Amino acid sequence: MAQVQWSDLLVEILPIIFQKLKDPCDVYRCGLVCVLWKSIVTTILPQFLLHSNVGTFKDETGTFHFKAPLNKQSCSLFNTQTNETHEIFLPQVEKCLFSSSSFGWLLTISFEPPHEVHLLNPFTKDRIQLPSAKQFSRPYDLRVITSTTPLNPTC
Repeated sequence: MAQVQWSDLLVEILPIIFQKLKDPCDVYRCGLVCVLWKSIVTTILPQFLLHSNVGTFKDETGTFHFKAPLNKQSCSLFNTQTNETHEIFLPQVEKCLFSSSSFGWLLTISFEPPHEVHLLNPFTKDRIQLPSAKQFSRPYDLRVITSTTPLNPTC
């Protein structure tokens, strides 16, 4: 039996195939096959909003505090097209808070000093270490905005 090159599939049928996929992780992963597939995936890609794992509560003095689950190994993404929430297993976010995203990358900050900071792609699992947040009194206030995907050499 001849070996199949997935990247040689007809360009015309790829959007049809990708749109039939139910799991958004599968759609994103298709974009990792080759540059052509990535360009097609980005045209049909559902838009996701990150559900932050940081919550607030007010103590008996009326002071607001931030909290996040310590042992959670997943994040929730909201699909704006289908109004569905997708839980993605990510052991890399255990004992971390994540409060923003840019170009599909999450900003993660460890709870424990020195508060390591990373950019994490929840679909590819790529992770980029950033300077720690030890000098910030409130590391949960950090946000990320990038001009392009962080793995782009021009970023």
